[in-house]
Amino acid sequence: MPKVIFSISYSVYPDKIDKYLKKISYLKALLSEESYQYSVYRDKKNPYEFEEIYVFDSEEEFDSFDDSENAEASAIIFEIANNYVVNKKQNYKTLIEVED
Repeated sequence: MPKVIFSISYSVYPDKIDKYLKKISYLKALLSEESYQYSVYRDKKNPYEFEEIYVFDSEEEFDSFDDSENAEASAIIFEIANNYVVNKKQNYKTLIEVED
């Protein structure tokens, strides 16, 4: 089964960067027990640009991602999108692994 990568990229308000980093650190800890991999990357050239990467082992796992019952993680994700992301603008991308 092909893996799926789901990414969300965005800019964070410079004056909120410290609070954002604390939220992300906590979110990473919350999601560490999930069945998928979750990482956050910072742009090397622009320290206010970030990309969250989710890696799922299958399309079925990805499809059930929205049904997550982790209410605390969902609340933090909502807070980040609405309070830290510049103009609430996020870019989403979903990639499906090419199989042989």
